[in-house]
Amino acid sequence: NVLFEPVLPMSLLIKRNRFTVAEFEGLRGWISLLLVGGVVASLASVFISSLLLVLGVAAWMWDCFQQRRFILRMPPFKFFMFAFLFLVLVSILFSSDRFASALYLKKLLKYFLVFLLYTYLTRGQIEKGLKWIFLVAGASAFWGICQYFWFGEVDLLHRIDGFMSHWMTFSGQLMICAVALASYMVFLWRTRSLESWRNRILLLCFPLILFALLLTMTRSAWIGVAGGLFFLVASIKFRWVAAGVLVALLVLVFLPASFKVRLYSGFDLRDTTTRGRIEIFQTGFRLIAANPLTGVGPRMVAKEAGNYRQEQEFPEWAYQHFHNNFLQIAAESGIPALLVWLGLWLWIAYDLLGHLRLRGADLFASSLALMALCVAVAFHLMGLLEYNAGDSEVATLMIFFVTAAYAARRQGEEKDRAWHIH
Repeated sequence: NVLFEPVLPMSLLIKRNRFTVAEFEGLRGWISLLLVGGVVASLASVFISSLLLVLGVAAWMWDCFQQRRFILRMPPFKFFMFAFLFLVLVSILFSSDRFASALYLKKLLKYFLVFLLYTYLTRGQIEKGLKWIFLVAGASAFWGICQYFWFGEVDLLHRIDGFMSHWMTFSGQLMICAVALASYMVFLWRTRSLESWRNRILLLCFPLILFALLLTMTRSAWIGVAGGLFFLVASIKFRWVAAGVLVALLVLVFLPASFKVRLYSGFDLRDTTTRGRIEIFQTGFRLIAANPLTGVGPRMVAKEAGNYRQEQEFPEWAYQHFHNNFLQIAAESGIPALLVWLGLWLWIAYDLLGHLRLRGADLFASSLALMALCVAVAFHLMGLLEYNAGDSEVATLMIFFVTAAYAARRQGEEKDRAWHIH
């Protein structure tokens, strides 16, 4: 039995389930607080984030035990999620090392967060969570800037990492938060809420995040944030895109020489990292062609890639993954799993674009839909050059922003139904 949020008057709900409003809201509030806290903490500490999320799951289990029901909402895109999980399980069965591949299921548990957030998030908690995410991201960006200017020598092998332990995770987080914060500022502007001093603090976080992202020297994240911001501008007023292109060109002109060299090196076939990416991509295509249906199994790419490489110029650790979400998923779980993954995101994109039409009736829900779309654009653009879907901290943020859009719309629809019933 799945308990869906009722649209009946609360008095009927109390009589049916025999608990008080305070108990119901109190327990739900704690679960939601732990879940949102886990998402926010993912910007600063993997341990604290994991602890809060585990406590949130434990509180959810206690909630189910108290009510003698299995309380979990199914998001509209549930079919694609279950289909993808099924195909991953099939790829594990056909893996040359089933035990090693089965350990990948631990990483997939983060997608259970989608169902919990969709079940327990409220609009007020979403907005509070957004503000805390942006504040912690701003603090992490500030620390990264301090690392660049005052702590040690910074180069491509030793880059700033903020509160994280690796620059790729740090840059992915900054990219998502920059795009999401820009979308949130549009919402504040539309609701004329920028006058609040608390919201003005968020405005200060935006340039900090962008500047720290620039200092990470991570080209894939630069492409992602540019794509997400352009999508945001085009969604507000398409004719502003030309102005956005002009601003981007001016930024490019005035960039310091070292950053220009880093950007242009991606198009230089003589550059070592560019040649390495091309070789890794070609190796990925050969591996997929040899294992098209079920792949080689999760966590097996690093072990199997050596059998498909043709160049010996690059070390074995360079083949630990294929630096591309689509190549990695197809290599690990097969082309059918990749098609389901693509279907999931195409469905979400189409559905969220429909949310944007709610702007007049529900500005908050439509703003979150726009935010989720911008985050998804940035995430997948970065994913063309990096396997960010396998980065738990980055994926956690992406899950929150996408699921929050659906949770807000669901609550708005149920509120309308309850009003009609009354």
